[in-house]
Amino acid sequence: RYPYLPLSENQIRLLRFEPPADDSAYDSQPIRATLHHVKFDSEALRFTPYTALSYEWVRSTHAEQNEPQVSPTMILGGYTVCIGENLYNALKSIRHLKSRITHSDDHDLLLWVDAICINQSDIEERSHQVRLMRDIYKRARRVLLWLGKGDAQIVKAMEPFFNLGKVWGFEQYAIERLCKMGFWRRVWILQEVVLANNYLVICGNMYTTSWSFERALTKRPLDALSTRSSAQEIIAWRSSRQKPLSLIWWLAMCMMYEFRATDPRDYVYALLGISADCEGKIVPDYSKSTREVFTSAIELMMDMSSHPEEDLFGSFALLMGLEWSTGRKVVREIRRGKKEEAEANQR
Repeated sequence: RYPYLPLSENQIRLLRFEPPADDSAYDSQPIRATLHHVKFDSEALRFTPYTALSYEWVRSTHAEQNEPQVSPTMILGGYTVCIGENLYNALKSIRHLKSRITHSDDHDLLLWVDAICINQSDIEERSHQVRLMRDIYKRARRVLLWLGKGDAQIVKAMEPFFNLGKVWGFEQYAIERLCKMGFWRRVWILQEVVLANNYLVICGNMYTTSWSFERALTKRPLDALSTRSSAQEIIAWRSSRQKPLSLIWWLAMCMMYEFRATDPRDYVYALLGISADCEGKIVPDYSKSTREVFTSAIELMMDMSSHPEEDLFGSFALLMGLEWSTGRKVVREIRRGKKEEAEANQR
């Protein structure tokens, strides 16, 4: 287990790949990296530009098939640590592409990766770092969108339609597959993509720029899509990010496009950074139960709307793994509490 050192109030950790241990093929060597504490303010970040990783937390294929789970490992500061299979694949690919991403063999690539840079077993630290995530993604030099390894067809099709901008025949099918990958239905993606100043899309050992990716999406005939994908919607929301959108609007989109979260509380916490009505009103705190977080969100939405849609609250409860009736119960509890408070103030 990696022995995390405590962070100060205004620090984050950044990951740096270690150079090859020997002359053997770099790609075949274990992933070796170190963690570094960095002061998280504008002045300090001028001298330590970093890249943030956006990826999907997924169960391993072994777990899905009820097989004994063997987690991949990396060497972190000399300690062997287990990481998720999808994250392992992402780090292998990024290490392979490092010189192309940084445009230099010698230039350091400092990475912010939530699963590694946050001590996930420390609830207090986890809560504090999640509060910083909006700014972590906004201040990053670039955000890497790791879609996954992909299959042979997707990876083979990436180069022609991204580099040439042609979206016909086989490339149409490939980009539709790309837009339906699980990455695009992860709730944290909304904040990470919408707030990014610049991003690269990576699938397997290939990558493309945000400009090329968005160009491919717009050049693709709309009538070739049976429905508008969540990937297209996210890019559209990104282009209109100056428009203030409420928490209840983002939650409606999450339900419409079936976004997923590993932790149900993240259906609220992941949206705080892009919801115009949440500033300072809900603070990420993983010591709170799912119902407590749900209640805080409902109370906020009721304060923001004179005619809250109670059926939506029921759907929201189901999204967070609660019973449909919980939505109505919480609304009644909040109304009763407000009535009692008003009566007490009149005495």
